[in-house]
Amino acid sequence: MKSKKKPTTPIQPCFPGTTVDPFDKMKMELVDVTPTMAAKWLEGNEFNRALSPTRVKEMVADMLAGRWLGLSPEAIVRGEDGSLYDGQHRLHALIQAGMTIRFRVYLNAPRSVLDVLNRGKPRSTSDVIAIADRKRVSHVVSSVMGAIHLLRTAGTLSTARVKMGPDNMRLLLREHENDAKNVFDAIGGSHNCFSNAAFLSALVVAYRAYPKEVTAFARAISTGANLATDSPVLALRDIITKVRQPKMVGSTSGNTTRRDDMNLRTFSALSAFINGESRAFVKPNESARKAFLQPWLQPESG
Repeated sequence: MKSKKKPTTPIQPCFPGTTVDPFDKMKMELVDVTPTMAAKWLEGNEFNRALSPTRVKEMVADMLAGRWLGLSPEAIVRGEDGSLYDGQHRLHALIQAGMTIRFRVYLNAPRSVLDVLNRGKPRSTSDVIAIADRKRVSHVVSSVMGAIHLLRTAGTLSTARVKMGPDNMRLLLREHENDAKNVFDAIGGSHNCFSNAAFLSALVVAYRAYPKEVTAFARAISTGANLATDSPVLALRDIITKVRQPKMVGSTSGNTTRRDDMNLRTFSALSAFINGESRAFVKPNESARKAFLQPWLQPESG
């Protein structure tokens, strides 16, 4: 006996109460967008969201480096009246780069599309790495790599955070992921009160030149056992365990001056520990940081 087919539920129209589909007139074209065209499309773009110069700068760098894929599924969207609905950062970047790039461009988009445009959660660099490389990068590791990226590009953590693209993340992981794992193992994991990226990034940077010393330092600061009262390790440990600024733990966000201060104090304590010096209190030391960064920034021989 044949089973009866269940009746199908009719598809509900996206716009109930009307027989007109406002998307009927919308069409997609592949367009080689020139700087002149981009400037024209940006005219009257006064009601769009605030432009992020930092985001534009990042896009310009990607375009000039040949990393920009104009044929991404994310398209430029223009409304029925010619106004720009989506794509202002890409267009500004294209103008600054002085390049012509092929984009998918949606034309005649109804105004109602703005109700759903860009409502998804943006992907982080770690999200991209997870999907593209089938590799999970923890939040703490990502934060530490972000701090190292800042140290590498700006020499400080007091500057505004620079977004790190997938290529930069892959490079840093190749160079420092094993170092970070060794530091985390020595300190007893990456999910305790020492999961401060400003602190951890200093240890990971120093590990390249001083693996034994950094391992001993990490173990000592983790346990706090058998430390002299004038030990630089104990002095730094007191700062981390007593202050423990929440915005700094496991992140490079928060107050930039505060996180740079922690980074400088960590390098200072490391320097004193390696040199066998006493410190009842650890002060920020820019010279110590530069000394640890110098061999790391130089290309390895062989």
